Amino acid sequence: MNETSDKRSGDKMSDEQFAEQAKQLFDNSVEQLDTATLSRLNQGRHAALEVLQGNRVTAT
Repeated sequence: MNETSDKRSGDKMSDEQFAEQAKQLFDNSVEQLDTATLSRLNQGRHAALEVLQGNRVTAT
């Protein structure tokens, strides 16, 4: 092992820590979205759920 890989192995975080940090970063970024973007994301989510349920969705 070289010096760089020794340092990296000491800096590794657990899967749980990584997941928690990723969730916090995601949640913070979502809080900064404007209402128009949130609305479009919600519409897309509903359209995707309808497709999964077998309902055909037409674009508006």
